[in-house]
Amino acid sequence: LELGRISTYINNPAVLDIECSGPEKPLVIKEAKGIQNTTLLLKEEEIQQIINEVARLSATSVQNNILRASYQGIEFTGIISESVGSRFIVHKKIAPQ
Repeated sequence: LELGRISTYINNPAVLDIECSGPEKPLVIKEAKGIQNTTLLLKEEEIQQIINEVARLSATSVQNNILRASYQGIEFTGIISESVGSRFIVHKKIAPQ
């Protein structure tokens, strides 16, 4: 899955969750071994591009500036907000073993 600068985390099997709490705020990564803040800061435009790309790929509409979508084993929730900053959470579904 190609989603710009977060693709490395999306495609890393050790990463379970990715949280972007807004523009210019560090991306937070959850792995089985714990939670870590990254040094990756996304701009408002990048966040909106990621949300819109997930909407396009999953054939899901952004409704009332909110996207809830599932695509290729991830669950994605994103909010587009110019006033408080757009944000998103990616949760990877783990297949039962």
